[in-house]
Amino acid sequence: GGPTSLRGSHALFVLQITWTARAAGEYVHLKTGLEGQESVVSYLPLSHVAAQMIDIWLPVTFGVETYFAQPDALKGSLVDTLREVRPTAFMGVPRVWEKMQERMKSVGAKSSTLRKKIAVWAKAVGLETNLKRMNGSVELPMNYRLARALVYKKVRKALGLDRCTKCYTGAAPITKDTLEFFLSLDIVVYELYGMSESSGPHTVSHPTSYRMSR
Repeated sequence: GGPTSLRGSHALFVLQITWTARAAGEYVHLKTGLEGQESVVSYLPLSHVAAQMIDIWLPVTFGVETYFAQPDALKGSLVDTLREVRPTAFMGVPRVWEKMQERMKSVGAKSSTLRKKIAVWAKAVGLETNLKRMNGSVELPMNYRLARALVYKKVRKALGLDRCTKCYTGAAPITKDTLEFFLSLDIVVYELYGMSESSGPHTVSHPTSYRMSR
């Protein structure tokens, strides 16, 4: 248990986490800095293994830009940062997705009758289309394409996710209701699971193998 063993343990950890960063980034098709600029928003404590991986190790490995949110991010300012940065990848803990859901429902409740009807129609189309895609369908019907132009693109822009092709959730359980809410708005939130003991991500949902577990 002396200094030599500590140095050995540290070297092993660095080897594990750098290998994991490379493997995880390649699995989710993260672009290198030479292929195209990826960007993420850092808002979790860096003592958290998810933040360590997403905000530090993946960016170092792939040349990703990391933008640091304000200290009050989890109290409401995170969406403002997302709109400013427009990240290409974003990992939200369940409470972040739930707060977005609550905020959108609150805004929707104040909309005109016509807007509410359009939103209900678009969400039904989005959920049906994306559930089929989840099960292997590649069909993009006309009503889906129309809803994407009228609703989905506007929602993504309002959330700062209009450039985001990789939306994830992890660190705690998320409800099926929240996953389906975003699925209905054409935002697929992929679930990931990891631990410090596995140097971060252990299992990650993928566009070609995505299922809602509950």
